[in-house]
Amino acid sequence: MFNLQPKIYLKGKLLETTKSPTYLGFTLDTEINCGKHIAKLVEKGRKRLQPLKLISGRDWGANSGTLRMTYTALIRPVLEYGYQVASQTNLNKLERVQLSAARIITGLRSCCPKAIVLYEADLQPLSMRIRTNSGKYIAKLQSLGSYNRTSKFILQWTSNQRLKKDSPVGVM
Repeated sequence: MFNLQPKIYLKGKLLETTKSPTYLGFTLDTEINCGKHIAKLVEKGRKRLQPLKLISGRDWGANSGTLRMTYTALIRPVLEYGYQVASQTNLNKLERVQLSAARIITGLRSCCPKAIVLYEADLQPLSMRIRTNSGKYIAKLQSLGSYNRTSKFILQWTSNQRLKKDSPVGVM
């Protein structure tokens, strides 16, 4: 089935098939581990680090507040698009891009520990942001009551039902 190449026609034209289609900016892959999507996010994030490097400088560049605001406006949204379903290994790849941005913001060297660099840049690790944002989302859903299907599921969910260990609902 993996090597199956169906020939699908639309109005007499052959449609192109691909193993990794992109739907609404999310790249699907056959392994279902989001590796291709995360790789695209990392590539796009690394490209967006270049302008951050250009406007930073020890003696003449923008201050750390401006650099942080630039990162949160231009780079972090790219890194956070669909990262909630990523495995820890793939999430670490995104964390490295954020760490590079934090080093640019603070001007600290690579020998400085990761926790200190993120603290000085006033940035949360992406894994912590997942839990924070999913907690807010679930609280918002619970406030909708039984009118919303997802809210109804969360309100009726019992702890003996199986969920993935690190899923947002499982964490809550």
